[in-house]
Amino acid sequence: MLQYLFFMTAENLGFIAATRFFDRILRTTSAFLLEHNPVEIQSAAARGCSALTTLVQLGIMIFIPAAAQLLLTLAILGVLVNIQIAAIVVAYGAVAITLGWSSTRRARVFLDRAIEAGQANARFVGNVMNSMDTLRHFGSHSWTSQRFTMKAREVRDNWRTYVFQRLAYIAVLGLAIALQFAVTLLLLTRSIHESTVVLDV
Repeated sequence: MLQYLFFMTAENLGFIAATRFFDRILRTTSAFLLEHNPVEIQSAAARGCSALTTLVQLGIMIFIPAAAQLLLTLAILGVLVNIQIAAIVVAYGAVAITLGWSSTRRARVFLDRAIEAGQANARFVGNVMNSMDTLRHFGSHSWTSQRFTMKAREVRDNWRTYVFQRLAYIAVLGLAIALQFAVTLLLLTRSIHESTVVLDV
C-alpha cells in the first residue's frame, strides 16, 4: 500500500509540477529567456520534480510509518517493560533529531554551493554550445576547458565536504545509539537480577 501511494503520489505531483512549469515558461518574458539558457531551465525543472519526489518519499515512506512505529514502541516499552527504558528511547530520539537538524543546517551550506556551481556550469555549457563557432574562431578552447574544469571541481569539492559533514553526523549518531543500548541493557540486567532475587526468596 505504501509503495502504491508513494508511486502514484509522486507521479501525480510530477505531472502537476511539469505542466505548471511548462505553462509558466510559455508566459515568461523574452528577457527571461535571454538571461536563462534552455539547459538551465530544464535543470531547474528536473530539480523541482526531484525535490517533490523526495518530499513524498520522506512523508509516505519514512515519516508516517516511523511516527506510528515510534508511538507503538513507546507504549509497549512503557506499559509492558519499563518506563525508564521508554524515557531513554525518548531522550535518544530528541538527541538524534537535534543532531540531525544541526548537521543538516551546517552541511546545507556546502550543498547549496555545489548546486549553485552546477547551475553556473550548466549556464556556461549552454552559452558555449550557442557560441561554439565564435570560440573556435578566436582559439578559446583552452580557456573554455579551464573554466568548465574549475566549476566542475568546485561542484565536486563542495559535494565532498557535504558528505564528510554527514559522515561526522552518522558517527556521532552511532555513538549515541551505542550508549542508548548500553544503558538499556544495564537497566534490563538489573531488573532481571532483582526479579530473580525476589523469586528465589
